[in-house]
Amino acid sequence: MIADVPLLAQLEAFQTNFDSIQHLISPWYVWPQQTTVHMVVNNVHERDGVGNFVIALYKLMQRHGVPCQLYAEGYEPYLADLVYPLERLADQVKPSDIVIVHFSIYLPQLEQIAALTCCKVLCFYGITPPEFLAAFEPTLADQCQRGYDQGPVTQDFELKAAISEASAVTYRSMLGQADVPVAIIPPVLDPKKWDAIAATAIELPAAPRKFLYVGRVVPHKKIEDLIHLYGEYAALDPDSCLLIAGFNGFHTYQPALQAALERQSEAVRARIHFLGSVTDGQLKSLYQQADAFWMMSEHEGFCIPLLEAMAFDLPVFAFAQTAVRETLAEAGLVFYQKDMAQLAQVVHNTLFDDHQLQQLLAGQRQRCQQLTVASDGRAIWRLLESCLQHIHASSI
Repeated sequence: MIADVPLLAQLEAFQTNFDSIQHLISPWYVWPQQTTVHMVVNNVHERDGVGNFVIALYKLMQRHGVPCQLYAEGYEPYLADLVYPLERLADQVKPSDIVIVHFSIYLPQLEQIAALTCCKVLCFYGITPPEFLAAFEPTLADQCQRGYDQGPVTQDFELKAAISEASAVTYRSMLGQADVPVAIIPPVLDPKKWDAIAATAIELPAAPRKFLYVGRVVPHKKIEDLIHLYGEYAALDPDSCLLIAGFNGFHTYQPALQAALERQSEAVRARIHFLGSVTDGQLKSLYQQADAFWMMSEHEGFCIPLLEAMAFDLPVFAFAQTAVRETLAEAGLVFYQKDMAQLAQVVHNTLFDDHQLQQLLAGQRQRCQQLTVASDGRAIWRLLESCLQHIHASSI
């Protein structure tokens, strides 16, 4: 069968475009060509946090001549010739190889991977707590619980990593080992990503003030709390609107959102806009036109949209979930209780007090720079060097 030409073009672009990782540093050691890195993940999809990180790592290794192979159950169609099915992993791995498992939900093959005689690394992203999902997607909630239960299976992995200290704490609790070393490997952050993306038009209301949320529309993101907060804020500033950008894959979550909307007046409902999935160009337009970024999520592993919002100089108002606090540090404005009337007043006061606003933005610019430096690729190369050291020590 002749391959689809657009898919071939996408594959060629994927294999030759290194723009997303060109800012990352090079390794300070020579990679042994007999050692292949095998990366295992449930799914490899662009615009997904785990998928984006795996793609960036693959490109980083490809650029520096590190033999690398991807294994997944689901993937972008144009990656079909690059991604192996997970069943092939055991036949491909040599004792001198490295297997990195990118872990964010139940992985049926994990027990078989744990039995492989090579250097194994578990990179933990966080698993959505099943209690957030049980009422909406019980099957997915069960998969999340089974993922948590798999923690002890990885206790003999030679190295362990997580994308944030918050995720590392969760992983240690899954292992039942509070003092186990876990390397922190922050997501790859490209400070110039948006320079190469042309803003494209997206139809938006004419309100003078626009509040933006970017992310999946799923229960643990607490979209109903965004609606409630905006209902309180709108009473203070009717010339405003709430923009919710992100894919809603949970039809069972819709009734809860509809109920939250129906608790608001008709005038408020008319100013709340669900935009659905947007392109990168449309997302750039949203960041450019918004006046503030709101986040009510109660579970995150790192939260890339927070960094993106700060990069576009949007004041960030976010619930103080552990990973959110870690990502923001002392930037933005976080809250530990969802007293919506109080929060609405605080948001309003901050936006209309230029001194407060500029002070908040200055802190965010500083934090944005710190995060960019921390994600320069050095942590990735350190982890891989630790793998090589383990392989060398085992061969003596």
